[in-house]
Amino acid sequence: MANQFLVKETMAAMRGISAADITALQNGTYAGVELLGYYEKGDTPAPIIYYLAPTTPDPGLDNGGSLIETGGIKLVHHFMDHVHVSYFGATGQGLSDATEGIQKAVNYSAARKIPLVFSENTTYITKAVINLPSDTTLYFNKCIVQKTVQTDGKAIFTSTDSTNITIKELVAEGSLTSPASSGYSNVSSCLYFKNCTYITLEDFHLSKMTSGLMVYYCTGLKVTNGIIRNNILTGVSGFVNNFEFDNVFFKDNGIEADGQTHDVYLINSSNGIFRDLTFDTAIDPDSYNLEVKFSGTQLAQHFDKMEDILIDRCRWIQGKGMDLVAQSPEASDRRPLKRITVKDCDFGATGWARFTGVENCYSINNKGCALQYSTSSTYAGHTPSFTSFNDAFEIVYSNSLSAHYATDVNNVQFINTVVNNKSGAAFRYYEASATPPACTIVNPTILDNSTKAFDAQFIASIGNGRVTCVGGGLADKYKRNMPLNYISGGNITPDNSKGDNEAIFLRIVDTPTVINAPVNNINNTKMRIVLFTAGSPNYKTIAFSEASYKLSQNTITALSANTAGSLMELEFLCYNGVWYQTNDASWSNALFTTNIRRNIAVVSANIPTFTDNLDVVLLDATLGNRTITLPTTSKDGRSILIKKIDSSSNTVVISPAAGHTIDGGAAVTLSAEGQLLEVIFKENKWYTIAKIPVLANTSVAGLVKQALASTDSATAPGATYVQEEVQSLLTELRDLKANLRNAGVLAT
Repeated sequence: MANQFLVKETMAAMRGISAADITALQNGTYAGVELLGYYEKGDTPAPIIYYLAPTTPDPGLDNGGSLIETGGIKLVHHFMDHVHVSYFGATGQGLSDATEGIQKAVNYSAARKIPLVFSENTTYITKAVINLPSDTTLYFNKCIVQKTVQTDGKAIFTSTDSTNITIKELVAEGSLTSPASSGYSNVSSCLYFKNCTYITLEDFHLSKMTSGLMVYYCTGLKVTNGIIRNNILTGVSGFVNNFEFDNVFFKDNGIEADGQTHDVYLINSSNGIFRDLTFDTAIDPDSYNLEVKFSGTQLAQHFDKMEDILIDRCRWIQGKGMDLVAQSPEASDRRPLKRITVKDCDFGATGWARFTGVENCYSINNKGCALQYSTSSTYAGHTPSFTSFNDAFEIVYSNSLSAHYATDVNNVQFINTVVNNKSGAAFRYYEASATPPACTIVNPTILDNSTKAFDAQFIASIGNGRVTCVGGGLADKYKRNMPLNYISGGNITPDNSKGDNEAIFLRIVDTPTVINAPVNNINNTKMRIVLFTAGSPNYKTIAFSEASYKLSQNTITALSANTAGSLMELEFLCYNGVWYQTNDASWSNALFTTNIRRNIAVVSANIPTFTDNLDVVLLDATLGNRTITLPTTSKDGRSILIKKIDSSSNTVVISPAAGHTIDGGAAVTLSAEGQLLEVIFKENKWYTIAKIPVLANTSVAGLVKQALASTDSATAPGATYVQEEVQSLLTELRDLKANLRNAGVLAT
């Protein structure tokens, strides 16, 4: 029998080894003990051999799996490349509490730095927390780890001050369904890590706990290919640096719905990537699915900023969207979110993309319900900046603090933005922020569903230079009202880098201005500059650098004249670094001519509020007298055409808004079919630039039509007139007078 193995079917049988069998092991009769199962034969992946351990050095304490102490001896089995959890008594099948066996197996595998393997198609019941030490690698094979007893208020798996933890194919499930559930606490998550480094989570499903994953003050986290759903507060929360979330699906997290529930909630975290995430949570209408936040009240060493994050190709099926926000009640602790890029994301029909308190942040090729930029605080030593490029949203919001107006007008940019709003203005300020916008809008496109381009706050900011609009990418109905660049400062350097096909529009609104040489000075290139002065009494003088420009005398004289609210178009050709004027320009009140389609409405009712996007009104007054009130917020140069198209005697009275006049008066009346009026706005006054008066009739002077032919009934007179000849002439004269009266030439 020498070198044969003593066979035991279960761990209990091996622990009950007889004294004779121990002697046989000690004298070499048996080479070791072959164990066929843990609780019953065959419930482990394969039989394993335990060998008699030497007494010195001491191999350690009984751990229930690889080292068994019984009858005064110790039996040991060394698992080599991996270990299965069943060898430590966690056989699954959902029949008993596997917490102790899993914990012992975890401790052994981590100490040996080998993977711990779980059985597939199995449920492991746990009733207490399982701690993960450093160098833990767990392969769950999509088995379920279910925590059925929550009385400890702790996580299913937790790790503190550990490094190098890998978890694959875990399905972790708690039993929490509401904040009132037994065992609910702010740390009772599926996975909880604190002060850990280098965590990997792959192919997982986390549900029914306070949170799916909590990572507090951790560095190095990679989370890929998973589902996080039905958790009370958040799907993921915490403070983490150097992280990556890739291809994760979030569904119905935030059951508590208290305005602070999110699918993802990271605070003071940097150097991270969110890629290919999907959000399908709309439980709490006041919570954003993805909340990325700097908090000045939760600062910690190495977790005191929110910087260098990429949010890429994420998709919203439903939910409120994304919120990037910096918050701090103390000015000394305020820091903006920096270098965050959001690109190629679809926020869905209800999702917002919010940027609040950001610096060097970008939104690129995104689409959704609303895009919002705002500054909520000042940041010592920091200048907010944000660029939206090729985004498409239904609404664009922008707000700036007064301390940032001067910089936001240049540093906050909406470039090639497409807006498809169905009600209200496309660009507007966010009422909750209650601060006006300050930004630059470049080549926007506002689709036909939008009723107007700008709300009143934007229009006011355009007027005072806080908002600049560049380019003509607006839909046709808005091109007529696009403002010119508003320029502040004593010196201007025109940017002609786009070539000679685009005019450079400059509006001078405050200080006297000197126009310096442009950005590019290349021989034989052309440049066109269009100047627009402020209205009286705010006109400021304009001069061109004598070293860089050669102007005609007429233009020099015109520039020095105190002419308010006028246009001047100058054309130049560059030769040897000097720009020579090639046209003889002076100030003009003429508008730019365009081939823009005018927006026409046929109306049969009163118009008490004239919309910004309406250019031509064809008014049918058949049913009664009608009134039209002209717009209250028109910009200089806007024109409106109104025509009465019915044949009734009812009138159309056209009145300006309060504080405005029309041809110096209070109203103009259209009273006949075909009568037309076109007016243009300048400095709170409407002026008639085209009017077709009423047709003349027997009682009203006006336009006349051709009279009917008058008959020649009299005979040619002889040398002397006989009575019959005189009577015939009088008959013709009366006929002529009647025809002229009918034509409106003669009054009655």
